[in-house]
Amino acid sequence: MDINDHITLWSHAHSRIADIRRVVLRAGESLCAYTIPASIFMMSVRGTAELSLDGSAHTVLRVKVFHAGKGARLDIQAGAEGFEYYVIYYKASLAMPVRHEWIRLAEKLRPFHVQYGFVIQNPYFGESLKGVADIGEGNGNVEMILDMQPDLIIMDDTYPEMNEQLHKIAPTVIVPYASLKTVHEEIAYFGELLGKEKEAEQWLADYDRRTAEAKAKVLKAVPADSTFSVLELMDKNVSAVGANYGKGGQPIYGAFGFKPPAVVGPELTDPGWASLSSETLPKYAGDYIILTSDSHTLEDLKADPIWNSLDAVKNDRVFLWESKRSWYWDPIAILSQTEELADWLVSIK
Repeated sequence: MDINDHITLWSHAHSRIADIRRVVLRAGESLCAYTIPASIFMMSVRGTAELSLDGSAHTVLRVKVFHAGKGARLDIQAGAEGFEYYVIYYKASLAMPVRHEWIRLAEKLRPFHVQYGFVIQNPYFGESLKGVADIGEGNGNVEMILDMQPDLIIMDDTYPEMNEQLHKIAPTVIVPYASLKTVHEEIAYFGELLGKEKEAEQWLADYDRRTAEAKAKVLKAVPADSTFSVLELMDKNVSAVGANYGKGGQPIYGAFGFKPPAVVGPELTDPGWASLSSETLPKYAGDYIILTSDSHTLEDLKADPIWNSLDAVKNDRVFLWESKRSWYWDPIAILSQTEELADWLVSIK
């Protein structure tokens, strides 16, 4: 797919959103043989799943975006953590007047119907991945991995058939998905695996020092008994998340040691998140709110009667960021988020 040609066509398109839906599948639930009624963009936001679009199989971990056209068949089998995703249904065409070459290009590429998917890149890695080869979606392409002649392969356990092939290429270590629960577990594990124990200890010492400094300055500015809500707002759907699903949960509840409002505490421990309605939002809202939203601004919240009734909104104690910055919870992202949130909390008057 020539991305530049698609960008050209999309920049001259007229589109109309028909519907936006949020779907939550519990662990083990499935969606079978769903015929898509319009072109869609679909974005996963939580959990894992095995997904098929017209027979093309994908393993979905965390955040991934798919596109498909009207009439495509969608099948989903939710993983052990359940699966949550959003779907935007739309209709689009080239806006008139339009050049004849763009019409011919659109007929060839069918940009509003073609199927594709991509993973949103982690913004915290910066230049760290410069020069690192892209081996494709999921756990990569076996042929590309073979051509690279690796000395060691590290994979998760979501592609067992592929992993059997990898053992024939080079020594392969399989790390069960989400089995490393904390920054210390993850860094120490890979330090031992790679014979880099000293470097891992140094990294963790720096991590602990910077995290402790961030916590100390936060607790000088914010009372320790303050309650915090880590929320996600997409369109009209609101979710609260705990300490293990990104979006600021690790820094707020882990590094800083703050607590959510008591009423939502049990749900944020198990299963680790809670769906809220606008009407129940006031009783779930803490003194401070860390909010992920791609659809709303702070001005939008102040213009909404329910949101503006919250003390955190009225007193400008809401930290708003986009999903591309909040959804990651690898060690590098968690450290960066911890320091960013600390700076914000200290800046509040």
